[in-house]
Amino acid sequence: LNTPQAPRLLAPADSYNYMTETSNLYFTLQWQAVDSAQAYELVMNNSTIVLDSNSFLGYVDQNHFGETVWRVRAGSTRWKTGYTGWSDTSVFFTSHIPNPPEQFLPPYDAQIVSDSLTAYVGFEWGSVVRAQFYELELYYDSMLIYSISMPQFTDSVYLDDTGRYEWRVRAGSSHWQTPGQWSDLWPFTVTKP
Repeated sequence: LNTPQAPRLLAPADSYNYMTETSNLYFTLQWQAVDSAQAYELVMNNSTIVLDSNSFLGYVDQNHFGETVWRVRAGSTRWKTGYTGWSDTSVFFTSHIPNPPEQFLPPYDAQIVSDSLTAYVGFEWGSVVRAQFYELELYYDSMLIYSISMPQFTDSVYLDDTGRYEWRVRAGSSHWQTPGQWSDLWPFTVTKP
């Protein structure tokens, strides 16, 4: 038989990050089935595994978390060349759920004095590796009053009321299995002179 096309990788998406709170995790790789294939040769980094199905359930412990480059080809004794070409190469990551961003402004328990009707408050936090966006939440008297998702790590808000506020932030990405951890709620107070 003529050798079919190389299998197409289905999951995970390129640059996907499997995450866990524990010391190890399971991950799944899946690719398109090839008609009359007898086996699939899966290469992850420098390791080769031969499988009889078009998916693989893997396990990794925290000592080996990181980047994995993978590709697949199908094989059959019925084909002229014995193997298809290789699929495209893809990469995935394994890691712990990212720690929260470091909070900078306003500082913990800050007092912001505003002599105008509204107080202009700037928020700033540190970046997180491979994050695509950040989610900021602001609370007044323990009630959520402001929530936003943005690509940068600064934001500013006009606040009408004096009193105690709290804010927190976390990182996220469309390639992550789960959002990052929320930071602690940091209090600050808005007062008039």
